[in-house]
Amino acid sequence: PVSFDLFFDREELVEDLAASAFSLQKNVHQNFALVSPRRFGKTSVFVKLQSQLEKKGFAVVYFDCSEVFPNTLENLLNAYAERVLKAFSNASGLNFLPERIAQAVSGAPDAVSSLVSSLVSRFGIEVGNHFTAWIELKSSRKNEQKFFETTFDLAEILSKKTGVKCVVFLDEFQKLLDFGEPFLWALRARLQHHKNTVYFVAGSSVGTVNYLLSEKKSPLYNLFLLRDLAPFTVSQTRDFVKKRFATVKLEIADDALDKIISITNGIPFYVQLIGLNAYFIALHKKAKNISSPLVEEAYALS
Repeated sequence: PVSFDLFFDREELVEDLAASAFSLQKNVHQNFALVSPRRFGKTSVFVKLQSQLEKKGFAVVYFDCSEVFPNTLENLLNAYAERVLKAFSNASGLNFLPERIAQAVSGAPDAVSSLVSSLVSRFGIEVGNHFTAWIELKSSRKNEQKFFETTFDLAEILSKKTGVKCVVFLDEFQKLLDFGEPFLWALRARLQHHKNTVYFVAGSSVGTVNYLLSEKKSPLYNLFLLRDLAPFTVSQTRDFVKKRFATVKLEIADDALDKIISITNGIPFYVQLIGLNAYFIALHKKAKNISSPLVEEAYALS
């Protein structure tokens, strides 16, 4: 993901998503999905939006569904619960210690007993039920359904208890299909009733995500408003490349710029990759201009 000073030309999309999140404060609710191949900038949009929302006092949960390993249901629910608790700790100022949460989520059942009592005293029995289900699962008194329900309701419960609205980002959302269609039906059953939590999801497997969210047969049909994230246009790519080279006092020839556009098709990651390699080559050659042959060298390095 790019840093804020390099963020380019997704401002309108960020504004739309931010407006949707802010509408939670007026009890208006709309989930969004961003769909595009990898390297188009979805995560950068989420990171930019996360900063804005946190400044406005939202609890923001960023969760990459592809990072769970081994990819088991228990590991998924543990990791998700930990992110939710940390987000509310940051937003509400409540005395959650992140290390204590991490220890509780990944450790033995005994590690959560004091954490459970402190959470129950603040938020009531609903949150205690989550950890009770977790302890039962860890102790081999398997109740995966209860653990699933309490985990995916956790953000909504904490939002109601604290008065802090919550935004959940689920990146690489298509990975949840690994858990099967019954999992997705159960997920819909939880999310569709949440009023204080909005969900923004992103997926890089375009066909799979479009099926999950747009097909009438899919469990998640009509749960999210879809937005396709397109590459930069030709004019946007020209503007971005010129501005970036200008910051390091380099000019780029028109034919070199045309070559970058042709090579990258405006895909943000590849525009940056070719541009960065071109910069390094120019630095070593002490060149003042980016030429078409220099871009060819940069492409060969990439």
